[in-house]
Amino acid sequence: MLEPLEPRYRVPQVAEAWSVTPQHVYRLIATGELGCIRIGKAVRVRKSDIEAYKARQSSEPPAAAKPDRGLHAAFERGQAYAKRRQ
Repeated sequence: MLEPLEPRYRVPQVAEAWSVTPQHVYRLIATGELGCIRIGKAVRVRKSDIEAYKARQSSEPPAAAKPDRGLHAAFERGQAYAKRRQ
C-alpha cells in the first residue's frame, strides 16, 4: 500500500501565497534556495521544502545595512580641502 503523499504546490500557487511573481519562485528554485520536484515538465514544491525555506529565512540575521558613505565622504573631502586652503 502506498503512503499518503505530502502536499505539493504548483509554482503559481506558491507565488500567490507569498505575494510574489512566479518568476521569483522559479528564481529561488534555480538558485537552489527553494527545493522542488519535477514530474516530467511540471514543477511542484513540497510543503516540507516551503517550511525549510521559511525556517532558513527566519533564522538568518538580516544583512547589516552599509552606512551611506556618500554624504559623509563628501563632507570629509570638504573638510580636507578647507584645511589645505588655510
